[in-house]
Amino acid sequence: MLLAVTRTTVMAGLFDSREPNDQPDGSRLYSEAAELYHQTQPIRPTFHFGVKIRMRPSSRRQFIKTTSAAALTAGVIPWFAPQSSAASFRSANDRPVVGCIGTGSRWGAVGPNALKFGECAAVADADANHAGRAKQRVQDIHGKSRIEREVDVYEDYRRVLDRSDIDIVTIVTPDHWHTKIAIEAMKAGKDVYCEKPLTL
Repeated sequence: MLLAVTRTTVMAGLFDSREPNDQPDGSRLYSEAAELYHQTQPIRPTFHFGVKIRMRPSSRRQFIKTTSAAALTAGVIPWFAPQSSAASFRSANDRPVVGCIGTGSRWGAVGPNALKFGECAAVADADANHAGRAKQRVQDIHGKSRIEREVDVYEDYRRVLDRSDIDIVTIVTPDHWHTKIAIEAMKAGKDVYCEKPLTL
C-alpha cells in the first residue's frame, strides 16, 4: 500500500511542478518518474554470507551497463585462450592418423572435416562403391595438402580397429551400428567421432 502511495506522489509531483506547455513526452516522463521513484526508496539491507550489505534497487540503465560489460568480457576471453592441440600440430608426425568406418552420404561432410586434423590411412564400408569413392576423395584431399599416404580399403571395419597406426576413427554407419562399433573402437584404444544415436 505504501509503495502505491509513493509512486502516485512522485507522479503527481512531476505533473504539478511543470507548466502545461512544458509536459514531456511519455517515455521521458516515465524515465524521470522511475528515477525519482528509485531516489525516494530507502536502501534495503540484505544479508549475504552473514554480512549485512546495503543495496539500492537497480535501474534498467544499470542493468544494461552490467550485462553489456559481462557480454564483452565473455567475448574477449576466447581470444586469449590457448589453441586446441588438434589445430596446432608442429610436424606431420604430430598429426593423428584417421580411419573412416562407414563412408556413405553423411561421410561426405564428416570425413573431409576430420581430415583437416589428421591423415586418413584407411576407409571401411560394406558397400564397395562407397568405399571406392571415399578412397578417391581422401586421395584428392591428401593431394591438395601434399600428403603422401596410401589409403587402404576394407570391407570389414574390424580391420581398421586392428591397425596400431590408427589413432582416431570416424563412425558414419547406419544408426543401429553406432554403439557396437564405438564400443569396440574404444576397447581397441581408439578415439572416436560418432554422431547420435549412441544407444543400444
